[in-house]
Amino acid sequence: MSDAGLAYLASPDVLARARKIKLFLMDVDGTLTDGGVCLTSATIADGLGEPIVSETKVFNSQDGQGLSLAHTMGIQTGFITGRHSPAVARRAQELKVTFVYLGQGRRRRLSKSACKRQA
Repeated sequence: MSDAGLAYLASPDVLARARKIKLFLMDVDGTLTDGGVCLTSATIADGLGEPIVSETKVFNSQDGQGLSLAHTMGIQTGFITGRHSPAVARRAQELKVTFVYLGQGRRRRLSKSACKRQA
């Protein structure tokens, strides 16, 4: 889209800066979800043994559309989250997210690493 078509959205300076974006990294919980984590448990019929616990996350489909649009515009995407979550791994795969870091507490270091790998 031309700058004339985007003039109502932002100033030329903002549009020029936006065109320089090459990588969009984000947290997951509270960013791509509502921040809630639903843990459910089930026990074996005899009640013995360790219960099976599963995690449920709800993702917004509009976020997925936004990430898809970012990919269309040539922007790579990445998730960095402190939790180990198969649900996040699956969502990242579905959305073709380039960088996926699960169970990570050192987000700044990983952000820098992703930026270097993207360049």
